[in-house]
Amino acid sequence: MHHFALTEEQRMLRESAVRLFEKTTPKWSDFAEMGWLGLLIDIKRGGIGGTVADAAVLAQAFGHGLVAAPYVTVAGLCAPLLCAAPATETLDGVIAAIAEGTQVVALAAGEAGSHYGLSGHATQAKSLPGGGWHINGAKAIVVDGGQADVFILAASIENERLGLFLIDADMPGISRRTYRTIDRHDACDLKLENVSLPQERLIVEGDLASELLHASVDRANVLLAAEAIGAMEAAMALAAEHIGTREQFGRTLSSYQVLTHRLADMHVRLEHARSMLMRGLAMLEAQPDVRAAAVSATMVHVIEAGEFVCGQAIQLHGGLGMSEESQVGQYYKRLRAIGRTYGDARFHLNRYIAHASADAA
Repeated sequence: MHHFALTEEQRMLRESAVRLFEKTTPKWSDFAEMGWLGLLIDIKRGGIGGTVADAAVLAQAFGHGLVAAPYVTVAGLCAPLLCAAPATETLDGVIAAIAEGTQVVALAAGEAGSHYGLSGHATQAKSLPGGGWHINGAKAIVVDGGQADVFILAASIENERLGLFLIDADMPGISRRTYRTIDRHDACDLKLENVSLPQERLIVEGDLASELLHASVDRANVLLAAEAIGAMEAAMALAAEHIGTREQFGRTLSSYQVLTHRLADMHVRLEHARSMLMRGLAMLEAQPDVRAAAVSATMVHVIEAGEFVCGQAIQLHGGLGMSEESQVGQYYKRLRAIGRTYGDARFHLNRYIAHASADAA
């Protein structure tokens, strides 16, 4: 992810994103026109067939530009999850709609009290005698779910195995409570009461469903880490500009060595986090235990670096950094939200410890 490691195509991708974010407030249709929504969709299914590293380049630009859009959720998590499931006509239609920008898809997996866990779902799916499914339950804090047209729903089938289902937001029996999060994104809580689904709405079940779900959330975490890197870069640039131009007692703030030392410390933390991001990217195709440990190690370092870098950036701005209008404060809010999206620092530390022996081997 460091600029020296980018391929020519990735540099062009980053530059196109930076230009777009600098000149306008982009719309979802803009992302579709640029091909970004189909970046991780196979070419045979109407996508670009890019890599997660390509998507990370884009996510970093989203973070730098402070763009509040569900890019990671839709294009980074849900689209490749659907592509990895056994192909059906229903899935092909949703995948095409994602690439075209006509449908927003969100993952509805978390539940009250689940503490970011992806197993043990209280939401229940029962098979009907004539075929199809009957679903009851509730989902909490569905990331970017407020504007979703379709949800990938995780539910327990007959209390025996995990199932991932495709449900439309406007289906009878589904109610949604939408709210805004601190970083200008949205989320929702879902309630499902006697929701009837046709048989083909089951995407995948059993061990394969569990592996696809965990792999997809790990991929999303790494992309969020890339977005966090972009946000930290921008916050550092704002802090450096502020102390380089702000004067106190006839001297610029940058002439005080203690403040330039703070910037140096921020830079060290940022570069360490960047290295951990590259390691997380490299381990996404490893065995599940190794991947889990590596991704959680990445998230622990990125979350801690984000707290330090953006916290210091706010302090270097003084009282201005605490104002609601402060852009550096908005970066901090986004970093805080990223650090609580698919697991907080404690969750990832415990997850790393649980899988560390596999990672070490």
